[in-house]
Amino acid sequence: MAFFGTSRRVARRTARRTSRRWGMMNQAAMQQQQQQQPQQQPQQQPTQGQVEDPVKLLQLRLAKGEITQEQYQELLKILQSN
Repeated sequence: MAFFGTSRRVARRTARRTSRRWGMMNQAAMQQQQQQQPQQQPQQQPTQGQVEDPVKLLQLRLAKGEITQEQYQELLKILQSN
């Protein structure tokens, strides 16, 4: 990595500065590309992470530990009464 007529320390410093500059230029180019791309509208159909059925949603929350068994039973009764 030596440049002719320079010390290794100067050569390393020059290489670091150059790589930083190129890195900054690449980041700027990526940001411009992201701004130019049109924003896509989210799909209205449920995906793998979304659940339409409220009972399945309750079961999922219970499985994750977000609600207790008692809360699950209460909410299930409310949903079934409607």
